[in-house]
Amino acid sequence: MRQSIIPAVGIAMVAWAAAGCSKSPANSTSDTASASPATSEPEPVAKAPEPVLELPAIPAGESDDGALTISQVMLVAHDSKIYRRLMKEGPRDEDVQFMQTVYKDLPSRESPKGDNEDWVQRSQALVDAVDMIAMDDPSGISAFKRAVNCNSCHSRHRL
Repeated sequence: MRQSIIPAVGIAMVAWAAAGCSKSPANSTSDTASASPATSEPEPVAKAPEPVLELPAIPAGESDDGALTISQVMLVAHDSKIYRRLMKEGPRDEDVQFMQTVYKDLPSRESPKGDNEDWVQRSQALVDAVDMIAMDDPSGISAFKRAVNCNSCHSRHRL
């Protein structure tokens, strides 16, 4: 098997050189195009923008007061990874409004486990951070990254 590959690679290299290409297949990369004649620097290849995922539908609240339950908030905002858009892609208005709607009643929910005052502080920090992002506060994203720390909250309040 190995013996049949080596001649094929050799033939490809000879054909490449005969075609007058200045780049060998071993040195070519997918991130660069051919060199521009003026600078002889490789030009970066434009990458297609990543598609923007649709926002999930916000379900009807299942709690007694009609608001979203904690489980619904976690499924809609966190399991769907929508919250990551506020950190990585930069805040789009639609994403910020979605997160404000989803998080708004979270502090009024009862802590499933642990200290309820701590629950209120942590969930209110999420609400406040998203509000800061909505007001274009430059510290909003860093506040959101601190507030959305899953393990910090789950270790204290998740059943």
